[in-house]
Parts: sequence; structure tokens; C-alpha cells
Amino acid sequence: MVNSLAHFSPEMPISIVGDINLLPERERNYIDKVVAINPDHLNDATGRIAPGKFKLHLDLYSPYDETMYLDIDGVAVQELQSLWEFCAGFDIATQVVSKSPLTADKWPCLWLPLPEVKAEYNLPSEGEIPEINSSFIYWRKTDKAAQFWWHAKDNYREHLATKHWGHSFPDELAFNVALAQTQINADLGMIPIQFKAKLPDINELRKSHYFVGCYGQFSTEARYTYDMYDRIVAYCEKQLYGSYTASKSHHLMKAKFAVSKPTKKPPADVHKIHYDAIVPALTPEMQLIPYGKAAPKPFTNAFNGSIVHGKYVVRLDKPRFFQDRKLAVMDWADGNLSTPKLLNFKTENGHAEDPRCFEFNGRPALVFNDGGKMYFGYIDTQECWQMKPPASRPKDYDGREKNWSPFVFYYGRLHVLYAPGHVVEYDLGEPVAEYKTEIPTLTTGHIRGGTQLVEHGGKLYTIFHVRQKVNAINLYWAGLMELEAKPPFKALRWSRKPLWKATFVDSRDIPPAPHTWRKPMLDFVTFPSHLEIDADGNCLILAGHHDYTDAVIRLPLKELLKHIE
Repeated sequence: MVNSLAHFSPEMPISIVGDINLLPERERNYIDKVVAINPDHLNDATGRIAPGKFKLHLDLYSPYDETMYLDIDGVAVQELQSLWEFCAGFDIATQVVSKSPLTADKWPCLWLPLPEVKAEYNLPSEGEIPEINSSFIYWRKTDKAAQFWWHAKDNYREHLATKHWGHSFPDELAFNVALAQTQINADLGMIPIQFKAKLPDINELRKSHYFVGCYGQFSTEARYTYDMYDRIVAYCEKQLYGSYTASKSHHLMKAKFAVSKPTKKPPADVHKIHYDAIVPALTPEMQLIPYGKAAPKPFTNAFNGSIVHGKYVVRLDKPRFFQDRKLAVMDWADGNLSTPKLLNFKTENGHAEDPRCFEFNGRPALVFNDGGKMYFGYIDTQECWQMKPPASRPKDYDGREKNWSPFVFYYGRLHVLYAPGHVVEYDLGEPVAEYKTEIPTLTTGHIRGGTQLVEHGGKLYTIFHVRQKVNAINLYWAGLMELEAKPPFKALRWSRKPLWKATFVDSRDIPPAPHTWRKPMLDFVTFPSHLEIDADGNCLILAGHHDYTDAVIRLPLKELLKHIE
């Protein structure tokens, strides 16, 4: 490749990524820059060569504002100035082999069936997903190109190694998905590289192609391409050096396969890879309430609890899950729980879950969910009232009401944070006022319900949860939101990245739970359900732990406030 570029485009600077000592000495004079490879980009988690991983980091190695990357196992067949002109105006350009609608059930790409691609990656519901050949990539240093490269790196999956790519991860899969995620048009409308040259006529080849590329074994249909490669290399060397050495492209390919083809390895821990994809700001100690301690028989799971007046109210469940959900109450006593007793609220479906406790009119009160409907109730008398939803709903409303975050304003009125940027005032079950402000958002995931709102230092605080889909699983993480303690209760600051996330526990170590009974470790769950802040600014937080018990988390508020903006 170096000799052909030097001959056909002598004014074009050439950089190589790797070791210049691997080039014949006479070719080194044509190299403008040599960039060393970062081993972290070249090797997989086991330390073996992962060429696909390296290719996803190419943008970090280019010294140019405008770059044309070429695989070394090819050869130019003509000057490249017209190809540069072809690429003008593109942020990313490559050799697009095919395009498939994202609504399709299959695509021609060999690396992974399209349904599995959709299950693994976050893709838009509409648009196209291309199939590219990454032997040629053009890019400029633009925001769009940077977005593409970020997605490409993020799409690397060691567990998707395929025998079709030497039991390693194919970079083209990550690039294909990145183009679909960004919806960037990278199609030049022409094929720069010919891999199947069936005619020995170089002039005919030059009419529609700029390079000949090698792939496969010499005995395949690529044999004619290899013959073409050998003739062009000989011609270029003769022009540059006055003589040439007999080029044997099939020897080159054998050497390539011997160096870069990894052997088959055991499957990676997919759950751990997904789990590690999210990096939290904190790793607080989680003191787990012993499994079953807060669950009166026949219930087994007790989680998503909340505290008021020294009483701990918790959601109950048991196998078969979702058949009978109740609430239980017991003395908290700083985690030294008394014997739990069932709360018998009379609801439409006979169920109750996810309590949020608070004091109302001097009494222990709560809001809870039953069958997608919300209720307000008193713990001491077990009376409850169904709460009508407000007149306006969020754009992503799915017909269910849940995860409301209650608080009591200074004049004694019950309020709920119904959705981000949307507070509703209630008179028992009747909405009487709504306050809407700018909706707090995240770059990844969506803010969902959390704990009750707590006043401290003239502000309101709540711990919310985010259910972020990380490829094939859901991963829950927690964040803090600060709001005005007066109407319209505008969100002032909030966590843009995880404060903490669910712990990684092998599914074999998790007792049966609603989120794991169908598919082991479908979700990694941390579900903040209670917040207290004492006079010294120390927080007591309860969070449902993988839906089988509660975790007790103690953190100073000042530490949490460092991570909101």
C-alpha cells in the first residue's frame, strides 16, 4: 500500500500506526509520521490481539484534520485527488455495501442477525442501518464525526466475538450500529475498493475503483484479485526504485491470518460487561436487611420500604410473583425490626406496593400503588383513598400511575412530584392544582420516581431512580434532585450521572425475585424508596435491592451535593 500511494499520490502525506521497523527500509522514506499503538486499544480483556477493537480507536491516532484510512493489505491503482474531492462535504464516508431499514427482520451482514443487533444495542425505531467495509474510512474532525466515533467505541462487545471474524469482535458491526444510531449518511455512492477483480484490465478497474483489496484465501475467487495486486505492486516498485521484488500477496495474507486470528475463547460474562458500562460517582456501603426478616409468612420478599414515626412499611411479594402484593408494617428501631404485620388497605385490586411514607396532619401517612393506580392512606387506621391523576400527562405516559413522590407543603397541603417538572397538589384523592416547570433531563436514560421529598436548608430533595437500558439488560442507578421549596417547585439541580448503581451479584446468589424469575439477572435493581436528612445533614436512604430486600445507605448530604449540577 505504501509504495502505491507514494507512486500515484506523491504529494500526499502518509502516516502509519504501528512499528515502522516492520516496513522494508526503502519504504520508510515515504512515511510522514509514525504513531505508536496503545496496547489498551489493541488487546482484549485477556491480553490477546483484538484488531476490531483497535480499529474503533482510529480517530485518536490521526494527526490530520482530514483523514483517509486504508487497510494495509491493499494497493492503490490510481491517484487519489479525485477521491478526496468525492469525499468533500462528508463528516464520515466509507464503503457502504448495503442498507436495511431498522424495521426489517434481517439484513445481509454476516456478523450478527438483525434481531440480535436490536436486542443488544440502543437503536432508533426508524431509519436505516448500513453494512460497510471498513478497509476504507474517510473522516473530518467535526462534531458529527466525533459523535460517530464515540458510539463506535461504545458499541464494542467482546462477548459478540464471531467465528466468521476469527473468534474476535468485528469492528464493522460497531461501525454499522454507530451509523444507525447517529443516522449519519456515510455512503459515497461508489465503491472505492475492489475485492473481486475478475478481469486483468487495470484501466477498466480504474474507471470505478481506487484500490484493490485482499481478503480470504488464495484458492478462493479472490485469486484474480491477488494476481492484480501482485502486478500493480511490481509496477509501482519499478517506478520508485528501478526494480522490484516478486510480490506474493497470498503469502502476505497467510502472515496476516497467523498474527491476527485469535483462537476461540470461553464466552465473556455478558452481565458483567454491561454492568461495567456505567460508572457511578460513589460506591456507598449497602447494609442489607436479612432476606425474609421483614416478610411475614407466606411472603418471602420485602423491599422498597419507607419509614415514618419509627414505623417501617415495606412491599411484600412471593412466588409466583405479581400474584399477591401487600404491605407490612413494623418498628424500625434503626434496623432492629420488630415482627411485621400486614396492612389491610381496601383497594380496587386488593394489592398494594411501593409505599412512600410521610407525616400528614400529625399522623403517619403514605401513598402507594395498586394495579397502576395511586392511593393515599393513613397507616394507623388503614384507611385509603384513590388519587385521581391530574388532567395533563407526560408525553411517555403508558396508562399506569406509579412512583409518585409525595411531600407536604408548609401550609399542610399534600403534594406529589407526579413527573419531572410536574407537581400536583391534592385534597385527599382530588387534584386541586398543578405546577409545571422546565423538565430536568439526562443525556442517557430518563428520570423516574423516587423517594418522598424532604425539606432541608430551605430546599426540597429527593433521590430518584433511572432505569437505563444497557444493551440486553436494564440497569438501575440513583441520582439526587434539588427543588425550590415553594411553588412552582422548580428543579434547581440534579445528578446528570449515577450517584450509585445496583451492585453486581451473580444471579445464583440472588433469592427468587420479581425481576429475576423469568430470566436470571434481567435487571440490576437499586430502587430508592426512602430519604431522611437529619439536622446535621446526614442522609438515611433505603433502596430496594434486586427486589428481594432493602439496602440501608448512609451518606452526608454535602457529599451528594458535590455531584449535582
